[in-house]
Amino acid sequence: MSEINWSRYPLVAESVLARRWLQIQRDLGLAQNTVEAYGRGLEEYLRFVRAWGIAATDVGGEMIASYVRSLCLRPGATRGKVISIGSKPMLSNATLQQRLTVVRLFHDFLVEEQHCSQNPVGRGRYTPGKPFGSARERGLMQRYRTLLWIPSEQD
Repeated sequence: MSEINWSRYPLVAESVLARRWLQIQRDLGLAQNTVEAYGRGLEEYLRFVRAWGIAATDVGGEMIASYVRSLCLRPGATRGKVISIGSKPMLSNATLQQRLTVVRLFHDFLVEEQHCSQNPVGRGRYTPGKPFGSARERGLMQRYRTLLWIPSEQD
């Protein structure tokens, strides 16, 4: 197990709770790449909530929806087919899911440690009518896209 390079995650290192959470993930034996991805995701999330002047322990569903919207509007890597001339690449659905997973797990920790009463990030749900293994959008992103009227990659 290697040590976490805290200089890569200054906001995580600055927050006692965030630092403890990331350290716990490492101590649980998660792969180094996973811990680093969690660190980057948590750093990004803490930067977002700090810009709004809100503590992570005070975040509600509206702030999570705003965070999802900011992720959906952020440019991503250019890859594969161009959908239309002038279209901008977006973060992939897998990246969005991973970023929200980090936030959900961090808030699970905050609830367990009794620093907040509930987790503002909803759990993904099975989408009825879609057979297992078929192309479908996961419930979590669908929920936030519906709230924010964000088009999916297929629109």
